[in-house]
Amino acid sequence: MATTNMAELARVVDPVEVKRELVRRRALESFRSFVSAFPPAPNYLWPRHAVGLCGVLQEATNAVEAGACAYACVCIPQRHGKSDIASRRWPLWHRIRNPEHDVIMASYNYQMASELSWDARSLAEQVASMYGLELARGRSALASWRWQGHRGALHATGIGGTIVGRGAHVLVIDDYFKNREEAESEVIRDKTWHSLQSDLLTRLAPAHAVVVVAQRWHEDDIVGRIIARNTPGHPSYDKDFPKFRIVRYPAWDPVQGWLFTERYPVSWYEAQRAFMGSYAWAAQAMQDPAPREGRLLRADLVQYVDPADWPWDKVTWRRGWDLARTRKQRTKDDPDFTVGTKAGVLREGRTDSAWVADVRRGRWGTLDRDRRIRSTAEEDGNLVNVRVEVGPDSKDAVQYVRNAVGSLAIVRAVLPVGDKVVRAQRLESTFEGGRVYVMRAPWNDAWVSEFLSFPGGRHDDQVDSLVVAVGKDLSARASSGAVVL
Repeated sequence: MATTNMAELARVVDPVEVKRELVRRRALESFRSFVSAFPPAPNYLWPRHAVGLCGVLQEATNAVEAGACAYACVCIPQRHGKSDIASRRWPLWHRIRNPEHDVIMASYNYQMASELSWDARSLAEQVASMYGLELARGRSALASWRWQGHRGALHATGIGGTIVGRGAHVLVIDDYFKNREEAESEVIRDKTWHSLQSDLLTRLAPAHAVVVVAQRWHEDDIVGRIIARNTPGHPSYDKDFPKFRIVRYPAWDPVQGWLFTERYPVSWYEAQRAFMGSYAWAAQAMQDPAPREGRLLRADLVQYVDPADWPWDKVTWRRGWDLARTRKQRTKDDPDFTVGTKAGVLREGRTDSAWVADVRRGRWGTLDRDRRIRSTAEEDGNLVNVRVEVGPDSKDAVQYVRNAVGSLAIVRAVLPVGDKVVRAQRLESTFEGGRVYVMRAPWNDAWVSEFLSFPGGRHDDQVDSLVVAVGKDLSARASSGAVVL
């Protein structure tokens, strides 16, 4: 017995065993220590964004374990190892500490999410026994896996994919767009956002953490929309929307220099900037996306006015329609919209201001479009004249709208003079001077985004519609961009 006790004592005080036990305990207590103990690569380097990301994720786990909630967006450039930390290690570490917890890991598609899940599961096979855990057998190694004898699981899904019946104490979103084409599509941006709202955020447990880890792609991407809802004064501001901590790690910082010189030389960053161009570099590398072009129409300077302060009786109102009627406009990959904008001009002395009261916008079939044009005219009343742009591809557009409206309103044709940019320049000084007033409404976000990206954006239907409505009135003392018949 004495010999056995001595042997046990020798084992306990064995320096190798003591060191191993200390590593195990520290790795369980500290997420950064866990990453150091099980690094993505030998001789793993610790750039400042990796240290900061570990800190954000540690705080998220601590909050959930304390029965609270945590929300964060961490924006990091491409190829800087964010997935190694946020997706391949953090969900595993959280579930080692909390084996009954569910984690949803989401990415731009199921294939990417399942690959991240597989990597996390492979690491779990190596470390589970250190913490008295064992992987459950007989379950999918990709879509969902759990610890033997515990209810919690890690679920992988693509954004927009099936997640019914799953829950989440932790939701991690790792890159929500696959490429630039997806990011530039308003249809896909809307689809991604609605999936986040309706599919993913509805699966959260009472105490939960939501962490978005991504490179920025567009000013209207998921991070951009979250920022908008957290910003007082923004038309999308929602006081009840969870307050997200926004952490940015730009590729270049004027004080700290390049972000990851431990791995990438300065020449790599300079080459990336040359390859990407200023637009993509600002978004994906600097985490500060800007409109594609030079902000011809400064919609960021518009003023939002509540209905009670609206000069209804001082403005002559017009409803300008821009119709998507041709086969090409309606059947291309990202079809055009039909847009009807109700707006007017208030002239005080030598200064004009534009007032935008309402925007109707949609991809409607012929019958639905007719009904909407007519019902809009009924709502507007016969004091609101209707204007319709006519051109080579839409010579019969004015007669089409007259047939839809009937006797409800006077319909006039607008003949465009010059190209879209020339016509839109009639609005430039009004926007630049902050003299565009907009009704607070759900359509504000898409409207502002389109105007800021004009003329380089994917769509310009709302711009065209406003030009049709008030372009002639704003430019009454200058050469006109339109002729009203």
